[in-house]
Amino acid sequence: MNHAFQHRVRGEPLIPCGLYGFHLNLSDVFFQTEAGAHFSIILIPRTRIQQLGALDPASTLMDSISISNNVQLSQAMFQTWIQLVDNLLNEPASGGIDTDQWNALLLESFEPPGLDELSPLRSMTYRCGIVRDVVRWGIENNRQPISLDDLGRTIFASRSTISQSCREQVGIGPMALLKQIRLQQVQHALRHRDQRRVLACNTVQEVAHHFGFHSRNHFARDYRNLFGEAPRQTLARSAA
Repeated sequence: MNHAFQHRVRGEPLIPCGLYGFHLNLSDVFFQTEAGAHFSIILIPRTRIQQLGALDPASTLMDSISISNNVQLSQAMFQTWIQLVDNLLNEPASGGIDTDQWNALLLESFEPPGLDELSPLRSMTYRCGIVRDVVRWGIENNRQPISLDDLGRTIFASRSTISQSCREQVGIGPMALLKQIRLQQVQHALRHRDQRRVLACNTVQEVAHHFGFHSRNHFARDYRNLFGEAPRQTLARSAA
């Protein structure tokens, strides 16, 4: 990945050739990516990880991954993952997932020396909750002026706690996070005609105003920085 340093998971820089998201007690995740980035997410049942541990009762696998949420793979192993995912995406009608192949790859990925590359998970349960509340507030209050004081009174947290939690978990401050949430809502409306009909908005400016963006120049700049294109380009594709 050419710009891995610009990508973060739960506020941590993305590890090249990394496998993420297997900690059994985490129910949320926060991604930060550069504008215009594309990525795919594979969802594997938690029971699959537990089954791996049951294959060898004497193994320390489950104890090891209980303190981590990512493992760095070798380049060869990572390429095997990429190839398997490409086959799944490009040949969906080829018979589905080869369960034995996936099980073997998962087991091999977590075997030594892979376990030596596990990164201890920082304890951020409370701050994860703060960020989750910030996101929920942003979604539910997407038309009123963004105010950190109003947010703090709603989720019962101080300005400093909110700011520190957001920066540690998603790599940006709460105001920037809330703006990104609104920009994503704008993008969703511009991409979907049915959503614009629900909002009774037809033009870019009408959608932008609906979500609290009143400066045309600032809005267009922020939208382009986040999505890599002008909002009118997004709208034009939905009308094609």
